[in-house]
Amino acid sequence: MKIRQALPSDIDALLKIDSDLFSDPFPKFVMRQLLDLAGPLAAVAEEQEILGYVLGARDFTNTKAWALSAAVLRTHQHRGIARKLIEHLFTQMRTIGISEAFLTVRPENLPILKIAEHLGAVTVADDPEYFGAGQRRLVLKLDLSV
Repeated sequence: MKIRQALPSDIDALLKIDSDLFSDPFPKFVMRQLLDLAGPLAAVAEEQEILGYVLGARDFTNTKAWALSAAVLRTHQHRGIARKLIEHLFTQMRTIGISEAFLTVRPENLPILKIAEHLGAVTVADDPEYFGAGQRRLVLKLDLSV
């Protein structure tokens, strides 16, 4: 498996992954804009096809960043792909000088919580309506300066 920067030509594969996993996948124009904004903080895992992706974004100070989305096709989950993508994202963040990374996670998403905590992330907030009514998310923070 290879991890590389995501490209605009990957959009259809990323949308396929989103549609496979999420009841509210990103529209195509949003995915395109996220790729443009993310630059080196957008990556895909691929073998013969794209199996998963991760997206991140910097804030205006260029010292903080967010992991916006990480997803792996259902048929390829439980192979460590999400872990590798998230590790890659945090490595890229460090490389470009980001000192703090944040991510939001559904409390029931134990695999992602376990990965984030293993990498040193700590919960800094629990917002019961992060994305609206009934859309609870934990906000985790990772110190990348160490």
